[in-house]
Amino acid sequence: MRLGIRPKSDFMHTASWEQLHAITEHWQSDLEFYGDEIKFMQNLISKYFMLLVKEESSEHLQHLVSRMLTIDKNHGILKDQASRHLSLIAEVVKNSFSQDGQEFRSEHDDLEDKFTNFVKDFKALKKDVFSVTENILQTEKFKHLLGE
Repeated sequence: MRLGIRPKSDFMHTASWEQLHAITEHWQSDLEFYGDEIKFMQNLISKYFMLLVKEESSEHLQHLVSRMLTIDKNHGILKDQASRHLSLIAEVVKNSFSQDGQEFRSEHDDLEDKFTNFVKDFKALKKDVFSVTENILQTEKFKHLLGE
């Protein structure tokens, strides 16, 4: 699955270093944003944890928390890889013999796949966290209206 950042065809083999650098910077920017959203979702789960325990099955909640931990871990790994990748681009530009260009382009392709999978997993988790939280808030609002 591709995010559409990279055009189809042989772009990976013909892209300039500047284009690859721009794409990687875009990933880093997106990862900063996803990091903020991960923190928000962690705070949301923490804030409503006791209500979630009451309303959701323990197994479902454990699965949600496990997915959150996995996303957070993968986010950190991907952020480090993107940073390293940007450094390699700079090195390749300074010294074209420092790393095989084809090897670098293959690594870039692999990083794009990892980023795409991360985004897919993140969006699914976000949807689930918001759905559970919305159900809790609606239940609490209903209880409040009933005077409980």
